[in-house]
Amino acid sequence: MKFGEEWLHKWINPSISSKNICRQLTNFGCEAECIKEDKILFCNTVVGQIISKKIFNVDKKLIVYTVCIYKNKNILIIYKETKYLLIGTKIPVILSKKFLKKNIDKFLFDFNEDISNSILGSYSKLNIEKDNHDIIILEDKAKIGSDFNDYFYKNTCIIKLFIPFNRIDLRSIWGISREIAILNNLPLPRLEYKSSLDQKKLFSCNFNINIQINNIQYIFCELYSIKLKSVLPFWIQDRLRRSCMLTNNIIKNILNYIFIETGYWFHVFDLNKLNKNLFIKYLEKKEIIKDIYNKDFSLSEGTIILSDNKNILSFEDMEYSNYANIDFSTKNLFLGSICFDYQFLQKRNILIPVINRQLDCSKYNIYPNIQKNIFEYTQKLIIDICSGTTTQCKKYNMNNNSFISNLLLLTINKLNKISGVIFTKKDVISILDNGYFSFYEKNDVFFVTIPYWRSDIIIIEDLISEIIRIYDYKNIKSVPPKEYINNFLDKKEKVSLSRIKLFLSDRGYFEIISYSFVNPMIQKHFLSKFNVLKIQNPISKDMSEMRLSLWIGLISCVSYNQKRQQESIRVFETGSCFYLIKKDNNKIVQNEYLSAAISGVISRREWYLKSRKFDFYDLKGDLESILNICGKLNYVEFVSENFIGLCADKSAGIYLYGELIGRIGVLDITFHDIFNLKDPIILFEIMWKKICSRNPIHVKYISILPSSKRDISIVVSKNILTKNILDICYKNISIKNTNIHIYDVYFGLNIPPKKKSVSICFVFNSIKNTLKESDINLNIFQCITALKNKLGATLRE
Repeated sequence: MKFGEEWLHKWINPSISSKNICRQLTNFGCEAECIKEDKILFCNTVVGQIISKKIFNVDKKLIVYTVCIYKNKNILIIYKETKYLLIGTKIPVILSKKFLKKNIDKFLFDFNEDISNSILGSYSKLNIEKDNHDIIILEDKAKIGSDFNDYFYKNTCIIKLFIPFNRIDLRSIWGISREIAILNNLPLPRLEYKSSLDQKKLFSCNFNINIQINNIQYIFCELYSIKLKSVLPFWIQDRLRRSCMLTNNIIKNILNYIFIETGYWFHVFDLNKLNKNLFIKYLEKKEIIKDIYNKDFSLSEGTIILSDNKNILSFEDMEYSNYANIDFSTKNLFLGSICFDYQFLQKRNILIPVINRQLDCSKYNIYPNIQKNIFEYTQKLIIDICSGTTTQCKKYNMNNNSFISNLLLLTINKLNKISGVIFTKKDVISILDNGYFSFYEKNDVFFVTIPYWRSDIIIIEDLISEIIRIYDYKNIKSVPPKEYINNFLDKKEKVSLSRIKLFLSDRGYFEIISYSFVNPMIQKHFLSKFNVLKIQNPISKDMSEMRLSLWIGLISCVSYNQKRQQESIRVFETGSCFYLIKKDNNKIVQNEYLSAAISGVISRREWYLKSRKFDFYDLKGDLESILNICGKLNYVEFVSENFIGLCADKSAGIYLYGELIGRIGVLDITFHDIFNLKDPIILFEIMWKKICSRNPIHVKYISILPSSKRDISIVVSKNILTKNILDICYKNISIKNTNIHIYDVYFGLNIPPKKKSVSICFVFNSIKNTLKESDINLNIFQCITALKNKLGATLRE
């Protein structure tokens, strides 16, 4: 929707500029754009009237027009034969220098003296539309000899609007001006259309309409002897041209003009093509009809239609079919307007066919209290422009009591809670008054009646949204939320054990549950420094001791599955283990452990993959993932250490802040006979309470500057831990935000005996500035020197 600013100023004239109006409308829900229009001043152009015309004797394709430009003063203008340039037509004339506009009444010249150099005013000659060469036709009321500038509305800009789909009240200039008035605390623009037609003196309609739907109001009249070749007033042409709604049909132009200005739509038909009995009803079954472009489309069952005995004339929001359309031969018209109950429309669920529309919004009329006023004005406008006669308006009211505005109950507490703004009773009263809401207050409850044009306000939340909009969003202070999204992590002090169980399940582990009572003959092989807790009255000898470790149950489960030819086994268990402290009066200690075991191949056999068995690092990787979830990975050390039941060279203690909290390793081969095992088992066991507490969250800044990567390979003793290598590197790096990791350890060819090759990757990054090559080389040199001095490392060639 777009229109010239002068058209808007006809309805309302705020103190702010059109650009600020567009900015204001955009801030409050519409998308408004202010398009500058070139300034046009018509120099030496007057209104003239064609009083005669004849064929030019030199070129018979041309016509010599005699044009009166002031009282009895005429000039001759040569122009091509044009059908619409009839005798009596008034047109703009661009005078030559010989006939200056200000001297017309003083200048005397002979009619038969010469052909004038003046020209007829076309859209292109007057720089209104460059590609339009049609001559401008003025209305009969235009005064001969007057300045053409008086008939041309000047706009500094064109306003282009995209309105929200639910704001039907904004689809017209009247609605837009009403919105501007509310936002700027101005009086509401009034609809001042008054028809001078005395309906009582007009003759009655010959047509009857049978309305079979209760939720509509319908008005129609009949127009006779209408001249469709009449001239549309130039001021209407000019406004429609700027709105891109100007057509070659004068009736359609009048209806477009009314729609843009008021938002009300009408349908019009050739009266002579209709039967006298019309129907408004629901379509009983699906039907295919043709549109005005003679293309087929289907109407679904339940569509509201206007029809005569044989044909569908229009449907729903007065969209036309191809039947009874008007053309230049039409003389008699049927003009009608249908108005719907908005609540009735919202409850309907009918699929309307998508057809080519000139308008980009719905044309449903929903305001019955102004329907008759606008209809009578439209009726009068058609008669004034196209002549002819008209019948009385015939109005059909709906049968039920619809069109009642909503009554909503508003409390200040709810308004403040939803908006986050502290509104007082005085503030609410002021805003409701500015928005033209009717209301009364009782015990801090406002009973609010919505203005008839605000059909989009249905529930109390809609009303609160409108109050905030009128209050102005800019007046609401921007307050950051009290809690950030990630703060939910701090609400719980511990990581849930179910979180770890879910992770292990996703990794392919199965949870087992075993008895806390174990066989003493098996548990003796896992002797430790702890004293065994024996049961005084056991169920059986096989269940006479409390377990010191979860491993006995896990190993038994793995053995059971190996015997049943399971190739890949992953199991875990959580539970309590028990022991005695004899020095403390035989105190019983109970600790909760998390334990897991893997055995067999890492995945099922596939033709494209080489089968690989689980190793120590497969289980260590899953354990590190658990420690990372708990936030403990950076504080845990894996120290090579011997434990009963594990291979001496494939076991490690798990230390947190220097305290032993668990162990990991490969089960000693001596246990294979005890448990009847076929494949090796890798296990870990860790104290759950030591790792489940949460660490504070540290936010790390990510630099936008490029990083630089360097790799070195060193040869060190086989017994040196990779942790010691990383510690030395981190201590000798002066560039902050540097990441160091080991990506390869190699034994074998070209490596001396009892030595290993370790490859280290350095990723340098700075938050403040781009790193220089010299700074990076210096840090690498410092690391290499420290590794040589402390670990006896040498660079690998």
